[in-house]
Amino acid sequence: MVELASCPKDGTIMSWGEKIPPNKVIAHHINERFRLGAKSLEEDGIWFNY
Repeated sequence: MVELASCPKDGTIMSWGEKIPPNKVIAHHINERFRLGAKSLEEDGIWFNY
């Protein structure tokens, strides 16, 4: 699975208060992220094997 996300220039703060600096943020840290092939946040994206 490939997920795409962007974060603020200062990083992000998790719901429990942990601050993640921008150079350590991964897509999983961001709530609004897209999966490869998805046209909206509600879509599951395209699943494939490689």
